[in-house]
Amino acid sequence: MSVPIVLVGGLAVVAAERVADGLAGDGTAVVHHDLCRVTEGVVRRRLRHRGEDTWTVLELGHGCVSCTVREDLLPLVERLSERDDVSRIVLHLDPRMEPEPICWALDRSRVQAVVTAVNHEQWLEDATGDDSMHERGLGGSADDERTVAQVAVGQAEFADVLVLTGPAGRLDAVFRRLAPTALRVPLGSTDWLGKLPANARRGRPDSAHGPLLRGEPPLHREDGFELLLFSERRPFHPERFHAAINVLLDGELM
Repeated sequence: MSVPIVLVGGLAVVAAERVADGLAGDGTAVVHHDLCRVTEGVVRRRLRHRGEDTWTVLELGHGCVSCTVREDLLPLVERLSERDDVSRIVLHLDPRMEPEPICWALDRSRVQAVVTAVNHEQWLEDATGDDSMHERGLGGSADDERTVAQVAVGQAEFADVLVLTGPAGRLDAVFRRLAPTALRVPLGSTDWLGKLPANARRGRPDSAHGPLLRGEPPLHREDGFELLLFSERRPFHPERFHAAINVLLDGELM
């Protein structure tokens, strides 16, 4: 029988650590890669299992998130899966990591749940801002061009469980549209793993229309948020669309 894998991540670093701690226990191996020096080719890996807590310093030839996954995480997961004393693996992701590419690299049939911790006071600002990951000190490689908004939205959209640090407020309207099948639970709750809906993604990729077909998100405007359907019979020009995003978003999100 395959050992199930739970991914826990999010930009809410402290909350994500609390969630991973809550999942630790007999038979559960918790793996965390600290990527604060990944651009220098140095990664610190933490492994917790049955009372043991060990740190290992890794030196990667090409410092980036994908190198960490390819050269250390995947082989480690396979080694842990072969051990009789491991019944579940929790991957506590560094905030630089997005869960979708990790799930692509893993055997997705083994993903039990993807969990994203959300700072209820900060997430909306992150998701609508234009800071780069490097400006926040969170670059995943020397040439990482992602924005904080891309990562915040990607982490939330791919989640089966959204763990909120406080009252959701307007975030309820956002997440009903962005991740319609995801459970929204308060930080500190522990009984959500067995309550995932039958149509939870569990690490599976989705099409552009997947959320509409799977979760039936509300199509009306609520608290200033709504789904926008872009439809045009002419050929789509991605560069012109990208150049127009700021104009399209001005005054629409807040």
